[in-house]
Formats: sequence, structure tokens, C-alpha cells
Amino acid sequence: MAEKYTVLKTEIKKDGVTVILAQKDSEPDVLELSLEDFLEESLHENDRISSAQYLDLKKKSVRYKAYRLCIRKLSVKDRTEKEIRGILSEQAELSKKDAEEIFGKLKRKGYIDDSGYADTVIQDLRASLFGKERILKVLKEKGISEELIREKLNAEKPEKEIERGAQYAGMLIKTLDKYPQKEKRGRLLRKLVYRGYEKDDCTEILSSITFEKNEEKEHALLRKAFDSAYTRHARKYEGPALKNAVLRSLLSKGFRYDDIMEYWNENGGTDQ
Repeated sequence: MAEKYTVLKTEIKKDGVTVILAQKDSEPDVLELSLEDFLEESLHENDRISSAQYLDLKKKSVRYKAYRLCIRKLSVKDRTEKEIRGILSEQAELSKKDAEEIFGKLKRKGYIDDSGYADTVIQDLRASLFGKERILKVLKEKGISEELIREKLNAEKPEKEIERGAQYAGMLIKTLDKYPQKEKRGRLLRKLVYRGYEKDDCTEILSSITFEKNEEKEHALLRKAFDSAYTRHARKYEGPALKNAVLRSLLSKGFRYDDIMEYWNENGGTDQ
């Protein structure tokens, strides 16, 4: 006959009940139970319970600890359905059935709300001037359905996206003074795409930006880039080959062909 377990101690805490029990001459086992489960079992110190009762308590303890873990995680920050399922799946002693019951309980109590989670993330990322594609990517990685995300994103008037993109581009343009106008536009486009703005929106955003052309500054940038490219390529080329190498280098940096050729001719450049 299986040795019975003796309840050595019970301690009611703020978030549950600790029950310490043991078999004869064995190390005590500490179980954490919900107050509801504890009252249902009607346990008292020095009670003796069967192995079957102990295993049932053990199962309830595992379930309760998994539930409390989810609550702790949710108290730190909101979690999606996918994230909570992931947390539960990592609890080795928890059965799939119990995990599903815990998940359902959390959802019924309103602790898990993918729609509300998406609303919060969208609001935060928009405030940080991210575009729709980046928001979509972030939420999909969290397990939110694409259909739900797009429904929420498309509820906003399209011009709001353009306004945010223009605001972001306006902040960036101040950091691109060292580039010629063409390169400046190209860099802004790449940064907007990386930020999550759709390409069609990027075209509209850039068209709303005023690029003030400062002839003196553009000329200074061209002079600096020209001198660097000429010095570098003159070590290897001369004549037409040198001219072509310098031209390719400056075109790749965003300078206009006509401006490059004008500078070349003004400064005694030769094809020979």
C-alpha cells in the first residue's frame, strides 16, 4: 500500500496558499495552490492524504504556477496571444489541455487582447514616425493576424501617412547637407523605405519636400569630391581613362553630369 502524505504546514499568502507535505522519512514537497483549490481540498495541518490526492494537488500546483507566471509577465507589459502560448508551452510539467484552459481563462478575463495590443503598438509607432510597412512587420512578428493589422492601418486617412513621412524627412534633411541634391533625395528615399513607408507614398512625400539648392554649397561639395576622386584615380589612370574614372566616381555620388563636366573644363581638364 502506498505511503500516505502528511500535510506539515499551510500558509495563506496574498496571491495563494503554500502547502508543505511529505511522506515518511522523505524530503518535504512545497506546493503552491490557488485559494480556491486550497479551500476545495479543505486541507489542514497534520492531515494525511493518499498518493492519488497528492498527484492531483501537484497537478493543480503546476497549473496555478503557470497561471501566476503569465500574470507576472502581463503585469510588466502587454502580451499577444502568440507570446502567452509560447510562455505556457515552455512549462514542461504543464499538459496541453491545462495550458489551453489557462489561456482561455486569461482571455476571458481580458488579460489578452490582440486587437487592443495592436491599437497601442500602432499608436506608439506612428508617434515615432514609422510607416505602415514597418508597423505591419512588427505586429506580424508578434503573432497578430495580417488581416486585423491592415484593417486598423487602413482605417486612417492616407494623407496622415504622408504627413508623418514628410515630418520624418524634414528631420533627416538637416543631416544630409554634405551630399549633393540628387544624392540627398536618394538617401531620403532609402531611409523612408527602411522606416516602413510604401514606395508610392515615398514619391509623394519627397514631392512635398522643398530642396533648397545652394549653388555655393553644391560647388564646394563638387570641388571637394572632384579633388579626392582626381587624386585617387590619377595614380592609376591618365588621359581619357582618368576622365572617365573621375566622372563615374562623381556620378555615383549624386553629382549632375553637366555640373561635373563644367567643373572639369573650368579647371583645365583634358581628355589627352
